[in-house]
Amino acid sequence: MIQVKNLYNIDSIIKAIDTSKNFIGDAGIVLPRELEHISSTIYEQQFANLSLLSMSGITVNNEGGVAETITKIKKSVNGNFADAGNASNADGKISLSAQSDSISVSMKKASSSWAEIEIQQAQLAGRNLSGDLLAAHNTRYNQEIDARGYIGEGTAKGLLNYAGFTTIAASGLFSGLTAQQKYDDIKGLLDAQRASVSLDPTFSADKIALSSTVYLSLGVILNSAAGAMSVRAALEMNEGVTFVITFRASALGVMVAYSSSPLAMVMRIPTPLQISNIWQTGFDSNVESLFRVGGLDVIEDQAGYILTGVE
Repeated sequence: MIQVKNLYNIDSIIKAIDTSKNFIGDAGIVLPRELEHISSTIYEQQFANLSLLSMSGITVNNEGGVAETITKIKKSVNGNFADAGNASNADGKISLSAQSDSISVSMKKASSSWAEIEIQQAQLAGRNLSGDLLAAHNTRYNQEIDARGYIGEGTAKGLLNYAGFTTIAASGLFSGLTAQQKYDDIKGLLDAQRASVSLDPTFSADKIALSSTVYLSLGVILNSAAGAMSVRAALEMNEGVTFVITFRASALGVMVAYSSSPLAMVMRIPTPLQISNIWQTGFDSNVESLFRVGGLDVIEDQAGYILTGVE
């Protein structure tokens, strides 16, 4: 389960509230109450169509701090034992080797400002202007993280288009397949992925990311002669997987079976969203926010398999 502290710099938000309490005038009276309100609800807000942080099960990793590049190291064991007293009089040799891989980190910034008169007008209308603006920063943050995790940015890819995953084609255009064919295609995807990691429970797929349209299409009865169980329910029961719905899978026409274990992949956000102190210039108040993101870091390429032709 993703914790709030992995997504937000709570200290920065508290400092923003404390700073606002020193303001004088009408804005200074209104802002502290409004910011205190948003600080208690910003973490609970739900975002339609954004599922990476709420459903995917992928762990958010905050390692890296202010570094521009995050490098992970994979350790391998080489060699083996040999028969003692063999003709060559040589013992087996076991050694360690390491592979490194790096992911670049980018910083994102945004700002908002509002006039004292706008605060007063919003108050008359029963609106929370400064709170709405901070919530808007949070909304854009969640949208950026969701997109970065699923489809990536630039050369860095996401869960739905990662080049290191093995790709399998569906047996036909998915919308035209029978219930049994859909079941067989998805079970085949899971079997292939799990076989590639020798059924290791850490790296075997426990999630399937797909579009809402395809998810709904799996609600049909698998075999009326065997009962009323749907394709989706049969896969959940027989294969022990959880479906993750994302609208971003629609445009790509894919379905991805993957392991959500932090040993398989993590979402790197070295600097969670933080809010600056609020400052005043004349009759205007200003605030900035920033975060730094590396994106999805796949540690084990065999931890994910892609099914194409899913439309």
